[in-house]
Amino acid sequence: MNAILPGIALAALSASAFADGRTVTTLTGRTYADAEVTKFEEGAVIISYAGGVTKIAIVNLPPEARAALGVDDFLREKQKESAEAKSAQESALAAKSASFDLCREIPASDYPPELFRQIATYNTGVNEANHWLTLASREESPPLVQDYKARADKMRQKLDRDLKSFNEYKALLGGAGRANAAKIATAVSEGLPYIGMPRVALRVSKGEPSAIHINQTPFGESEQWVFKSERGFEFYYFEGGRLTGTQQ
Repeated sequence: MNAILPGIALAALSASAFADGRTVTTLTGRTYADAEVTKFEEGAVIISYAGGVTKIAIVNLPPEARAALGVDDFLREKQKESAEAKSAQESALAAKSASFDLCREIPASDYPPELFRQIATYNTGVNEANHWLTLASREESPPLVQDYKARADKMRQKLDRDLKSFNEYKALLGGAGRANAAKIATAVSEGLPYIGMPRVALRVSKGEPSAIHINQTPFGESEQWVFKSERGFEFYYFEGGRLTGTQQ
């Protein structure tokens, strides 16, 4: 990107010269008489001289030529401007990001091993939601911001359900006793439902059902959970919060 010197600086540089009559000699031995700076480009300086106009790479200028042409002063000023612009951009991004409520992971170290699989699944969802929120915080296009936020909100809704199931599952294992807790955790981990399996354990194991049908019977409330599978549909039946039968 070309960077044109401000008028005052350009005038000062145009008037600057060596004591031998504004002659610039590069490290490669090229000499330019009546040299005047017209503008800077990335890594180079444009000068007019007695023979016309030319571009000289900054690395080919000796220290005295850099000083006389104001190269170092210009680079310092551009570096300062770049740092200030970067700082302002980061501050704006931080302020914008603060308006997005990022999701929080579950610290796996706080829970027993049988919960690690559920924690890992939940935290993967957290990372995905935060990914979309971060993109939204950095995006300037309103349609894209809306799209990213919609994706994050959809994942957040799933995370809310997963977190509720996780907390219920954690409480279930905590009150089930060592042997029963191990049986439940193994069934959940291996995806092997059994008659009498708690409802929340099946949800943790298989995820959210495609549909839940609730029926009132003379003996209370029963539920039919429907899951889609490669073979079609799977049906699970609950009474009193416990699995009573399956159909595949």
